[in-house]
Amino acid sequence: METSGLTYKPLLKIVELCSLFQVTKPTIYSWIKAGKLKPVKVRSRVYFLFQDVQKLMSTEVPDPKI
Repeated sequence: METSGLTYKPLLKIVELCSLFQVTKPTIYSWIKAGKLKPVKVRSRVYFLFQDVQKLMSTEVPDPKI
């Protein structure tokens, strides 16, 4: 699946997601809590799989107020 403006990186940081979706960190955390995103922990850092982000983008644009 091709997404314009999005280059492939296997893991994305939370700040990259905030920039991509134009939302704040608390919004990303609420999406995690709601099960829309699954975090992947590598040592002490949290990342998100590129495939999961693409899936979230293709299904719907998430409501930032969730």
